[in-house]
Amino acid sequence: MIIFLLYLFSGCTQDPCFEEPGWESWDRIELPFIVNYGDHYICAAECPDGTLIVGSWGNVFKQTEEGSWRTCFINQRNRPVNCLVSSSKGLIFASQDPGGVFLSEDNGITWKQVNSSLPCIYVNDLALAPDGSLFAATERGIFATTDNGLSWENRQGEEMSDAVLSLAADSQGVIYAGTERKIFSSENCGKSWIEMESETGDINAYDLAAAPDGCIFAASSRGIIGRLSPGEDRWVNVGPSDGENPMVSVEVSEEGDVFISEHRRGVLVSRDGGNSWRRIELGMYNAQVFDLCAVRGRVIACSRSVLNLERGGHAWEIMNLNLPKEKPYGWDYVKISEDGLIAAGNNQYGVVCSIDQGRSWIKVWGYKYTSDLACRNGKVYCVAGSRFGIADLYEGWIEVSEVIASENYNLAAVEVDHLGRIYTGNCAEGIFRSGDDGASWEKLNFIPEDGFIQSDELDIFTKSDGTIFLSVDNEYIYRSDDQGASWNRLDIYGLSLTIAPNGELYTCWQGGIYRSGDNGDNWRLIKDRREISSIRWSKAVKMAIGENGHTVLANYKALLHSLDGGVTWYLDHSLEYYSGGHSIRDLCFGPSGRVYLVGHDAILRSSESVYH
Repeated sequence: MIIFLLYLFSGCTQDPCFEEPGWESWDRIELPFIVNYGDHYICAAECPDGTLIVGSWGNVFKQTEEGSWRTCFINQRNRPVNCLVSSSKGLIFASQDPGGVFLSEDNGITWKQVNSSLPCIYVNDLALAPDGSLFAATERGIFATTDNGLSWENRQGEEMSDAVLSLAADSQGVIYAGTERKIFSSENCGKSWIEMESETGDINAYDLAAAPDGCIFAASSRGIIGRLSPGEDRWVNVGPSDGENPMVSVEVSEEGDVFISEHRRGVLVSRDGGNSWRRIELGMYNAQVFDLCAVRGRVIACSRSVLNLERGGHAWEIMNLNLPKEKPYGWDYVKISEDGLIAAGNNQYGVVCSIDQGRSWIKVWGYKYTSDLACRNGKVYCVAGSRFGIADLYEGWIEVSEVIASENYNLAAVEVDHLGRIYTGNCAEGIFRSGDDGASWEKLNFIPEDGFIQSDELDIFTKSDGTIFLSVDNEYIYRSDDQGASWNRLDIYGLSLTIAPNGELYTCWQGGIYRSGDNGDNWRLIKDRREISSIRWSKAVKMAIGENGHTVLANYKALLHSLDGGVTWYLDHSLEYYSGGHSIRDLCFGPSGRVYLVGHDAILRSSESVYH
């Protein structure tokens, strides 16, 4: 059995799209509220003074040196500002569709139209050539200006019969133009154009970007990522996509990292010139990214909000890489044993476990709607419905009886103490304990003061001194000091009872976070809930405490951490899910100090340095 498991895990390789991360996760930049109907940000650029400027529907937002934002350009016609470019001469150009081209000479504070002799105000893209010439891609072809928009000249090639969608210029002065079907290049500032071949036929270059090594990348609405290498005259497809989902925007950083936004799927990054890709979705509120902008070691993504991506920071990795994609939703529980065994429960797929820190997984329990999990000494303990089972990674699978609870009341919790005794049960029929891995069970004398409680919400906790705690219906907390023979109700309600490594108890209640150092006889409020309003105070609040006392608190989209026992809390902005409604269901600390958690559609692990 051991040899089989080692073989199974060794054969599970990591998805090439998830390499060792160099870019981590997104943080949201707080901008003024958009009042126009577009309700999203479309483009971004760096101002000559080093600050950021962002375009939306009729608005340009300018970042001040203090980090605040001001609205600098307003067009009452509610037209999208779809492109921003900054020149080395201290000028910023913006395009509207329709609206033409605008110029700012004071770092984006004021703007003026520069459409004189520009015959088309439907401008799709702008590009600056190394000699300072500005090119505009319009519905009627390509136009260029050498005097900052005072006059425009038609640079449309006779070969171009379609509207021009995108432009890019490399360091050698070569101009590239993408249309609805072809890509063209010009080595003489647009006086003549050459149609370029592609291995995929029509490429529909929605966006173009030049890399420092001379490569040109194209984002195609046909789901293609095109690459043109130096010395080549033929585009090749280097994208990981199935060719069906459109690519929206492409950007290349100063280090040569290539970023592609994929329609409603977030952002892909390649650190090897397009040979391999990985996704960086974490922290996104919405996976629809309209534009990308690389400035001074960071990347800006324009979506429903403006997102900032920097190297380092609070990194999270998606761990469910080799799990079936047809049932990705419904992760509810994650537990880790002292020896590093990880188990996660999915209400549709069952229970999976990993012995290699989440890089690969095997299925150990096939029942849906798992109620709870526990891990200890290489075993996974599961309850689902009226079934109770144990998965032993070294001896095989053992399913124990279904007689612990009736068909009407499902098992709601499972816990294993330091002596290997198993506790399970529900609020209606009581608590059961087994000292022989489920071969036989005894019923503990637990009767809530309110009598029969019609709820399956029950948490069981044990301490090394033999004390047993029950959190019933996320309201009452009970304690037994005599191995379950009698119970006392503590004078506190509890949303997430947690036992710290030093034996202290923590719980969340209506007023905030409470701590007890005497097994629950006395409690002290250490943080008022109004001071950590990012957490939605409901039954889904989860708390975990690491060996070094580091505490994490989570609920829905918010994750907070504390280094001083819950007195001071910090919001982890890197863990905002990229689409709405996905909550953090459970979390725990691993032996290395990493935090593992499960959301609605992912199993996640923090970087080594974040919560250690």
